Amino acid sequence: MHPRQSDPDPMRPLAVETADLSRLDGLQALRGFAAAYVFLFHLIPAAGLGRAFPALGEVARWGFAGVDLFFVLSGFVMWHTTHEKAGSIAARRFLLKRFARIYLGYWPMLAVTGTIFLLLAPEALQGKNLVGSLLLLEPDDLRLVISVAWSLTYELYFYLLFTSLLLFGRTTRLLLIGFGLLAVVAFNLWLLNCCPERLSGGTAEGYFFFSPFVAEFLAGSLLAVAWRAEYFGIERRRLAAMGIALACLGTWFGVGGGELPAHQVQRLGSFGLAALGLVLTVTALKNWVVWPRWTVALGDQSYSLYLGHPVLLSVATLTGLFASLQGGGRGVLLGLIALFLAGILITFLYYRAIERPLYRWACDILKLED
Repeated sequence: MHPRQSDPDPMRPLAVETADLSRLDGLQALRGFAAAYVFLFHLIPAAGLGRAFPALGEVARWGFAGVDLFFVLSGFVMWHTTHEKAGSIAARRFLLKRFARIYLGYWPMLAVTGTIFLLLAPEALQGKNLVGSLLLLEPDDLRLVISVAWSLTYELYFYLLFTSLLLFGRTTRLLLIGFGLLAVVAFNLWLLNCCPERLSGGTAEGYFFFSPFVAEFLAGSLLAVAWRAEYFGIERRRLAAMGIALACLGTWFGVGGGELPAHQVQRLGSFGLAALGLVLTVTALKNWVVWPRWTVALGDQSYSLYLGHPVLLSVATLTGLFASLQGGGRGVLLGLIALFLAGILITFLYYRAIERPLYRWACDILKLED
């Protein structure tokens, strides 16, 4: 397990400014599967069952790649929902809605997590950046109360970037995104080849503001530009085939060597490329694929699943639940599956009872249409 390359950022797409909402069902399903994959990534080593189920452990160990998919999705959705908007009023509304989405789902979970740690394992809070955890200003996963929240720090940065872009016209925005993508990629490749000693391998690698994750976000935005332009008339079957090829190629670059990436920039040409291919495939298919409701529902709760699963795993460890699942056999495997499903159910209840109502309440108070 590589603790610093583990966590995606599952921000759910906001309301779509289009009549054809089904077009984003596939993206929502991708988001849900990625969140579940991250959960599996943390579950197997936390339960200590990697050796008992080596095949499952081998599949789960690459679950950190969900972060790449979430950042690409985030960039895609931000362009898609704002492509016709510009000006200071649009920028303000955009930022308020995104802040409400992130913080109102995060703060209750932070309170729950902090309380559980205080009661069961107060030592777990030692060395944590409490202010940075509260405001999501700490990109180092090891210093956060909810370790996976490091990616939310990037999300806030993306929101601020996109808010500033909304002050410009669409053409200028597009040029700035394209230039920014090239600049971030060039900077990180330069770091990797000329100054590798400056790369720590941590989640804040690349001096944060020029992180490789920023390139994934910008690439997702450019893909949304192409989607809005109907992929410039390219036949959809060819686009889907191209997307599948990119996903397979990126997966091979990331997994084929069998080694976890030592630096975040190495993920651009592997898991970042695979994520771009998956999004391209799903959007190219458009309405050809009808996504089951449960896959879309899983995407709806993906933010709660993402934030909630670490504390659930901590509780299972501290209460000795994982200790009862040692060894192998069908009974242990069934217990593991039951825990996995229970985690999804518990976070679904959190989404329905807390995250979604709070966001809707904020939209009503701030007079922001959902």
